[in-house]
Amino acid sequence: MMRITVNDDIGRRIKSLPNADEFINSVLEKALLEQENTKKKLEDAAKALSDDYKNDSELTVFTVLDGEDFYV
Repeated sequence: MMRITVNDDIGRRIKSLPNADEFINSVLEKALLEQENTKKKLEDAAKALSDDYKNDSELTVFTVLDGEDFYV
């Protein structure tokens, strides 16, 4: 089991909840599911636009700069 240590006021308040472990686990599970959903949406969008990025010269014009150092 993973142990999370929180030393701030919010952490102390969470620890004082009657089912703190269940609460933390549910929050972490929800965050992981949201992360997976976001990743899936990005993958789907990339697949849907793949042909455009491969073939549209207006979208690929800057690929000539690939490998060049970029300074800000």
